[in-house]
Amino acid sequence: QVQAGRPAATRLPHGDFEIGSDPPAAGVPVASLPGWGARTGSLEADRVGVSAGLVPAAKLADKEREPAKLPDRKGLWAPGRALPLPDEAFRPRPELGKAVLKLEVRPAPRTDAKGQPFAYQMPLERTFLAVDGPPVRLPPGTLVRVSGWVKVAGGIAGTADGALLYDDAGGEPLGVRVLTTGNEWQRYQLYRHVPASGQIALTAALTGAGVAYF
Repeated sequence: QVQAGRPAATRLPHGDFEIGSDPPAAGVPVASLPGWGARTGSLEADRVGVSAGLVPAAKLADKEREPAKLPDRKGLWAPGRALPLPDEAFRPRPELGKAVLKLEVRPAPRTDAKGQPFAYQMPLERTFLAVDGPPVRLPPGTLVRVSGWVKVAGGIAGTADGALLYDDAGGEPLGVRVLTTGNEWQRYQLYRHVPASGQIALTAALTGAGVAYF
């Protein structure tokens, strides 16, 4: 069905998270984009702080790196030129534009009986920070591709789910779960049929302590 389909332009309003100008270093609320909004919840509300906003993309591009080369070979097996490994030569990179979406959940500072700070390592029960996009309306049964780039550089603690990217047609159980991307952007794609309601919406979420970019 994908091969037989005819790809169209994106139908998700402001899915590139651009606000028309350079966002300030501190970022701007995600609600600055029409139709987008954030929600959060936690059983550990007194132990975490959350933020969801649009931040500058300038320093978040993947670092250029020298392609890994195949082993040197001599004689008849020697290549005429240096050959990069396939995964290095064709590694895709996103066009970041001026802004990206940043989700952050940070543990609140804690102290022991002597007033000394310590790291609290217990899981963050039912902690989540989610950003929901506006619903996209299409004829029921339409085949759509839900895609996005995710970057989780430092890992996510206190959860088994990490960062999530999902749609309301497949639901959160069928979403992408990311605990780390190794300090590089990673693209994820989901294929769905528009449900009988005639609309489909996208959610980016974070369920533990850490930072995720979309």
